[in-house]
Amino acid sequence: MKIRKRFDDPNIIEAVENALLLLDLFDSDQSHFGVLELAEKSGLSKSTVHRLLYTLTHRGYLERAEDQKYRLALKVFRLGSRVRNHMDLRRQAAPLIKRLADQTGETLLLEILDRGFLVPIEKIESPHRITVRGEVGVRRPAYYGAGGQILCAYLDDDELDTIIMERGLEAFTPRSITNYDEFKRRLAQVRQQGFAVSREQALLGVVGVAAPIRSHSGKVVATIALAAPMIRMDDQRTAEVVELVVQTCQEISERLGYR
Repeated sequence: MKIRKRFDDPNIIEAVENALLLLDLFDSDQSHFGVLELAEKSGLSKSTVHRLLYTLTHRGYLERAEDQKYRLALKVFRLGSRVRNHMDLRRQAAPLIKRLADQTGETLLLEILDRGFLVPIEKIESPHRITVRGEVGVRRPAYYGAGGQILCAYLDDDELDTIIMERGLEAFTPRSITNYDEFKRRLAQVRQQGFAVSREQALLGVVGVAAPIRSHSGKVVATIALAAPMIRMDDQRTAEVVELVVQTCQEISERLGYR
């Protein structure tokens, strides 16, 4: 039975649509398909299916089984695992982030690293009239703000070198760290103390506080970053906030299985 559909939307790229159509066919009771089977089920020509299968295999999404038919490859399972892990992280973190927001009254972001970029996946904004806003899904350089310092601090040296060599250290404010040696010294300090405080290094007039969240294996997988105007963050208040953020991240880590 052919299932191919035609789309009038000019924003849809036909080749991508067709490749995803083939992948969708593997989401069934049948796990192995040959070229002719996929052509029949998708409504695509045999030559088109052959080229798409070649590309998907080259990119690691499909592989040839012992019977020379195609099946999903480990890359698909790794992607699914990442989505599942992020969903679990958000579920476990949500009530504790809400509690922290009630305790501090400041903007909070749950942030991860994704392909070398810092990405907020959850946020709670401060109710104050003067506040710092954050947007879920906005990609920033990995080293951005206190949250970026936390996540960079626990990367392997080679991974960190690759990120910085590719993108450099951008100056967001006059107080941003743009020298790599100085940045690495800063990361060593972050690891030693277990939290990061960023004063106007990402945004003028803003203080950031962040701490690491660990998975069951001990790997740092996320951070909670608090952002607040400097007018509300004197030294005493900053110390109080650091304690609350660190405590919250430790509790989330425990919920993820870290001991």
